[in-house]
Amino acid sequence: MGQRINVKKILGIIAAFTGSVILITRLPYWIWMLAVGVFLIWFGLLMYQQNW
Repeated sequence: MGQRINVKKILGIIAAFTGSVILITRLPYWIWMLAVGVFLIWFGLLMYQQNW
């Protein structure tokens, strides 16, 4: 039995991709720098607290 194509999932991916392209092209660069900086701080703290 083959799987059917999930149209809702494909439409969701297309909508997310389109929204991200619109955001990337419309927002000023300093907002992206701020977002990347906050993400790196959060990710660094998350990795520091892991006990692997």
